[in-house]
Amino acid sequence: MHLPDSDNLRSFVAAATHLNFRKAALDIGLTPAAFGQRIKQLEHQIGAPLFHRSTRSVRLTDTGAALLPRALEAIEELKRCLSPLAEVNAIQLTIGTRFELGLSWVQPSLNLIQQSDFRPFHYDLFFSNGPTLNARLIAGELDAVISSSHIHHPLIEQVDIHEETYVLVASPKLTGRLTKDRAHQIHLIDTSYHLNLFSYWSRLHGKILDAYHFKSIRIRGTIASIRQAILNNEGIAALPYYFVKDDLKHKRLRQLYGSQKLARDSFRMLYNRHNSHATYLHALAQRLRQYPLV
Repeated sequence: MHLPDSDNLRSFVAAATHLNFRKAALDIGLTPAAFGQRIKQLEHQIGAPLFHRSTRSVRLTDTGAALLPRALEAIEELKRCLSPLAEVNAIQLTIGTRFELGLSWVQPSLNLIQQSDFRPFHYDLFFSNGPTLNARLIAGELDAVISSSHIHHPLIEQVDIHEETYVLVASPKLTGRLTKDRAHQIHLIDTSYHLNLFSYWSRLHGKILDAYHFKSIRIRGTIASIRQAILNNEGIAALPYYFVKDDLKHKRLRQLYGSQKLARDSFRMLYNRHNSHATYLHALAQRLRQYPLV
């Protein structure tokens, strides 16, 4: 009897885990058609169906249930067999990102990918602001940047990973509706005098409220520092929704102009198309899409 193909076993385990072929195909990185073909190949080799499938559900057959623990064991043994080689051939990457995104999402997500079946890699993280990250990427000092920055450069590829929604927030102590007249008594807080964050609001709703309406602009270099200033009732700011959603839920902050359309952008991976790991970086960006913002 021929040994089963390891990729077919991985596909079977994914299908048995998700009990949803579409989700399992996404997890493995195959089209649904290619994924289904792998399952059929394994069923043909074993000589029995592995799943009962209907339009509403997927469940293991008795044969599938018996195969699952053995398939898991075989995959783990194969990983142990290849682990010394994987360590030798692991790709080394230097990735730049902004501080809060790096700690809350980039680093945890990369660590999870390292534990998956993705081709092994090691990484170093470099934290800075958007302009510095972009300059270091163009200079070849970074393999990739993960941020909401754009670079208009002929050699830089940009792969969107997750949409990022921005909300205008204030302390609950700032009661009532924020109008242009009231804004003259309130400070606007942002990461720089370029108003990197408030621009997400003003480019949609500048006629309602623009930067010149405020008493002053106060600079806090990171969104964590801005959040703390807002909690201290020092002013208002535009911040990424994922970063303050718990504050909004527990009423530590309140959203201003909640009925207005929210400003949106994406954070993305940027890399030089001539980088020796360009194909790998593109695949890594696509895998990162599977890990939601927290």
